[in-house]
Amino acid sequence: MRKDVQKFITHFRQLEEKTFQMTDEEERRWHHLKERLAAAPSEPAAADHHQMPRTIAVASLYSQAGASFVSSNAALLFAERQIKTTLCENPTKTSYFYFSFDSERRGSSVESDHHGTGRDTRLIHLLGGMLRVWVTLPTAVSRQVTQSDVVNWFLSCRRESPLLIIDLSSHWREEVAGWIADWSDELWLVFDSDLPRLTRQLITEPFPVIWKSNRKKIRLIANKWNPTLGRSSVLKKVEGTLSLWGEGIVPTGASAHLPAFDGAEVSAAQIKGKLLLEMFAEHAKWFEPLVNCPANIDHA
Repeated sequence: MRKDVQKFITHFRQLEEKTFQMTDEEERRWHHLKERLAAAPSEPAAADHHQMPRTIAVASLYSQAGASFVSSNAALLFAERQIKTTLCENPTKTSYFYFSFDSERRGSSVESDHHGTGRDTRLIHLLGGMLRVWVTLPTAVSRQVTQSDVVNWFLSCRRESPLLIIDLSSHWREEVAGWIADWSDELWLVFDSDLPRLTRQLITEPFPVIWKSNRKKIRLIANKWNPTLGRSSVLKKVEGTLSLWGEGIVPTGASAHLPAFDGAEVSAAQIKGKLLLEMFAEHAKWFEPLVNCPANIDHA
C-alpha cells in the first residue's frame, strides 16, 4: 500500500510540473488516478461495518447549522465504541471550534507540515488516544495548496485510523471540499430548524455539483430539532424543499433528528474545553442512528 501511495503522489506531481497542456492520454491518466484514490481501501474490509476503513465528510448546508457539533460528538461516540477515530478539518482552513479544546490537559504535540500542507498542526488525544483530533493552528502560515497536497494530506489521515471524519463546516462549496467529498465514503449534510433560511438558500443558490455527484452517499442530519418539527407533515415539507435541488436526489428523510440541547449544558462543556457528550453522556442516544447505521453506498 505504501508503494502504491508513493507512486500515486509521484504521478500527480509529475503531471502538475508540466508547463504545457496535457495530452488526451495524460488527461485519461489524471482521471484514472483520481478514481483509484476514491476506490482504493486503506485496509482489508472486515465483516463489521464499524471496523471497515471508512471516511466521512461532514458539512453544514449554511453557516452555524452545526457540522462541527455533529461531527465532533459523533466521533467521540465512535471512539467510545473502541473504534480508533481521527477527526480533522479542511486543511485549507484554520480551526475555531477544536482549537478551544483543553489541549494541555489532553496531551498535544506540534509537528511541522505533518500532512504536507505547509501548516503546523496540533494533535489532541481524547479517550486514551482512541480519538485523535488534528487542529490547524491559527498562527499557521497560509499558502495556496495544490490538489496533490490535498491528496497527500487525505491519504496520510486515512492511514492513521480505520475511521476518518473530516469536518468541512460550511465551506463545502469550495473546490477542496468538493475533492474531499468525492473521495469520502459518506457525506453528512447538516441543516437546522431555521427553515426559512434553508428555503431561501435552495431557491437563490445554483444547483451544487457536490450535491449531485455524491447523492448516493448523502445522509441528511436535522439539528436543533423539536417535537413540532418532528411531525410527519412538517418532514414532508422539508423533503419537498430539499427537492428544489433536484428530484430523485434527496435521500428519504433525515438519518437523525438532534434536539436543541440545553444551552446551559452546551455552554458548560465549552467553558471546560469539552464536547457535550464528554460531560452529558445521557445525550448519546440522539447520535446513535449516525453511529449504528452507515449510509447505503453504491460502490459500483
